This record gives sequence, structure tokens and C-alpha cells, in this order.
Amino acid sequence: MTTPATKTSILLTGANGSLGTYTALQIAKHHPISHHLILAARNPTDVNSKNLTALLDALGNGVTYAFFALDLASLASTRAFVAELRSQLETGVIPPLHAIINCAARVAFTPEPYTVDGFHPIYQINYLAPWVLTTGLVGNLVEGKGMVVNVTSSARGMGGVGYFDDEGIAKGEPGEVTKEEGSLGGLTTYGSAKLMMAHPGKTPPSIILFDPGTISSVSRASTHKPLLLRLIIHMVSTIAPIARLLGTRSLFHDVEVPANALCKLVCEAELGGGRTGLWYLGDEIVGGKEEVGEEDARRCWERTVGVLGMEEMSV
Repeated sequence: MTTPATKTSILLTGANGSLGTYTALQIAKHHPISHHLILAARNPTDVNSKNLTALLDALGNGVTYAFFALDLASLASTRAFVAELRSQLETGVIPPLHAIINCAARVAFTPEPYTVDGFHPIYQINYLAPWVLTTGLVGNLVEGKGMVVNVTSSARGMGGVGYFDDEGIAKGEPGEVTKEEGSLGGLTTYGSAKLMMAHPGKTPPSIILFDPGTISSVSRASTHKPLLLRLIIHMVSTIAPIARLLGTRSLFHDVEVPANALCKLVCEAELGGGRTGLWYLGDEIVGGKEEVGEEDARRCWERTVGVLGMEEMSV
């Protein structure tokens, strides 16, 4: 039996989002003694965070958790979060780090301000900041057992690894707004950032790529959806129950399905270094390490190090 002395921590970004909330609850319900939850959100006191806090407290099963402020639109915030978490991990304030789940995401279909760091917000929130977070904490993962789960998206099929090589897209003055993109452009931008997360380069022993599939419930990752996209989402939510009955549950499902799969993946699966690079679609393995091209991974790594003004590093 696992005892509190052997409890490990799971870091979940985007914890107050739809998928993040349900994933946190699944872990808390089924593994309250085994794992401590590190819940990261841009605003840990907003209504969604408060609702999650109330639900966790209501379980009454001994689950332990802590909310942290993490604004991925600010590299300073991201680095401060990493420094604080490392300090607490290394001094034993919180249990050893078992897993990092990069669940936070943002997609936009209308112009948005460039970040305070001068990057396209979709580029920074979905790729650059999670990259900084992961590389900053990978050394604190439990040796031989720690893992990173990057929540990706089917929109990666619309993206390109070199999409943000164009500085006219990737960079802008803080306060200025990005160009009008519309439905197709918004998904291409988002998909490109998610595709880059799927090419992690020099990675820890276990890095898993998780596609939650098409979630029929409301997502908090985007705002100002175009009318056509809203109609498609409504259609998907309507046909999802029928699709699941026909056996296509990985394609259309409520948020509880990928949340439960994430919980099992992180808490129950025995993942060694030889299983790194697996693709999960919902709770099904759909691909292996060969889908992460080494050349693309190397290019992403080198480009990211340069963009962030960092020295070459080895993880």
C-alpha cells in the first residue's frame, strides 16, 4: 500500500480549464493517497479555480493539492513559477515530482495582443512557455519514473513545424495586435504550436503526446469563435452520443473521457524510456516514437533556444 511518505506530485497546467478540471478531479478521486496535485492557472482565484477547489475539498478523501499562479503569456511569470516550484521540491515542502501535464492551451480566431515578451500569444502560450517550464523542471522529475505529457490537438495536422520561423508571424511589439486570421488561420496557428510540442527534441526519459480528440462539451481555451465553427461544435456535441455508440469514442466524447484517460496514463501506466514518444488518442495508442521526426525535433530545439536567447543546453 502506498503511504504518504511515498506520495509524489503531479503538475497540471491549465488546471482551471475544462480538461484540466476534470483531470484533476479524476486523479483526486482515484489516487488521493498516491499523488499530490500541483494545480497551475493564470488566475488561481477565479470562479473556475474556486469551483475546482470546492469540488476537491468536498471529496473528503485526504487528497492534497495546492494552486499556483502561472501566466504562460509572461516568460517572467513562467520562470518565477519554475523557480518557486523547484525550491519547494528540493526542500521537501511538496512531494517529489512524478509527472508534468502540459494541459494549458489557447486558440484565437480574432486579433489578440502580442505578449509582454513580444511573441504571438498562441505561439508563446502553447509552445514557448511550456517549453521553458518543462526544461526548467525536468531535472526534478523522479529519476527513472518521471514523465511529461504534452496535450496536443488534431489541429496539428493543419500546422507546420516552420510556421513560426516567419518573424512577421512569431513576433510583434507588446501591445500591438496580431493579424486577422479567421477560422482557418486561427487553427493553422494553433495547430503549428501544438505540432511543435509534438517534436520535443532532447527530452526526458518518458514524454507522451496526448490528443484528447474532439470534445463535445464547452472548451475554455478559445474565445470569439466564428459562427461556422460554433455551428460545427454544436453539431459535434449533438452527434457525439451516437458516434460513441458506433464505436468511435476516441473521436467524439465528453471531456470526462480524455480526463479519465489522462488520469490512467499518468497514475497507472508503467512507462519506461523505451516508450517515449507514444501518441495517445483518447485512451488508445495510435502511434509510436517514429512519428516524432528527429530532424524536426532538432530544428525545433535549436530554433527555440535561439528565439528565447538561451545558451545551448542538454536535457
